[in-house]
Amino acid sequence: MSGLLSLAVPIILNNIIAQVQMLVDKMFLGHANDLYLSALGNVSSPVWTMMSFCNSLAMGASILISQNAGAGKKDHMEEYAGAMIKYNNILPVFLFFFWMISPEPVFRLMGVSENVMPLCLGYVRWYAPLFLLIGMGGSLSVIMQTSNYTKPLVLYGLLRSFINICLDWVLIFGKF
Repeated sequence: MSGLLSLAVPIILNNIIAQVQMLVDKMFLGHANDLYLSALGNVSSPVWTMMSFCNSLAMGASILISQNAGAGKKDHMEEYAGAMIKYNNILPVFLFFFWMISPEPVFRLMGVSENVMPLCLGYVRWYAPLFLLIGMGGSLSVIMQTSNYTKPLVLYGLLRSFINICLDWVLIFGKF
């Protein structure tokens, strides 16, 4: 049980840090301008759905990798890890180009108002490059988790949150 906790606690902390980071983003945007918060809400749903799909591919691979690790089948572990890295980086590239080139029909289908549409289009194009990082980030996260090397994930989460809060403050309020 303690082995499971030592693996689970850093992952849980990383997820909590990510949720707090999103909450801080919303607080800063809400104080800056209500329309910004509306744009964030409209962009977040479809983008996070696509990112969650990419992350689910990596999590599915983590199950296969872990099962083979438990069975001592190193060749199969490497095969699944290689496939995960390959396919978990192809889909995000397509999603990056989709959100950079043609996001407007998605927002029109969602019923985004005309006064919020330019903010949504601008925000999603700033957000789209994250798709280029999510594939490798998810893959590396799975490799660390299945190797029982999770402390860097917590440190990464803390560092990411600190940088995010500082950048939010500077970019929204213009001072540090």
